[in-house]
Amino acid sequence: MWSEDDLTYKLGEIVKASAHVWWCEHEGAPAHVISEHEHLLQASVTKVKSSAAIDWLVTVPHCHLYGQ
Repeated sequence: MWSEDDLTYKLGEIVKASAHVWWCEHEGAPAHVISEHEHLLQASVTKVKSSAAIDWLVTVPHCHLYGQ
């Protein structure tokens, strides 16, 4: 399970990566630089989403998963 501090840290990474993508696009950075920052953003979001899904499956009682 993630603690609130872990989640806050990961959300901070997502905000920073998003800001880098915006800044690169705004400043006219080369496409490969923008693409690299987009991949970092996507990786950060994917990690939070996949971890949150795993945490949810661990905490939900099995009866709710199978409609019992």
